[in-house]
Amino acid sequence: MLDRVLTEFKATLKDRADCAEVHYALGVAYAALGHRDEAEQALRQAAALKSDYWWAHYALGVVLADGGKHADAVEQLSWALRGLPGVPCIYRALGRAHWDSGDPD
Repeated sequence: MLDRVLTEFKATLKDRADCAEVHYALGVAYAALGHRDEAEQALRQAAALKSDYWWAHYALGVVLADGGKHADAVEQLSWALRGLPGVPCIYRALGRAHWDSGDPD
């Protein structure tokens, strides 16, 4: 089913390559399938197209942390926290990224 969703998102991007929301959705679908590199690329594009797309920064931070890119994850998650200051999952992901980087402070 997710493969079909990926196909639909890719088709949509042919007409709407500047749509941050479609890049975000594509990135989340890739992440769900375990395609970390593709997820990172799509989520980076979403965040670049719309810098205040806080959820794109959050999702990118999670993907980066899962891939061992802790410093980049901390940066993206910190950015997400600026726009979504009361969201517990961002604090949790940010704390984990700090911890996994060897810098729990």
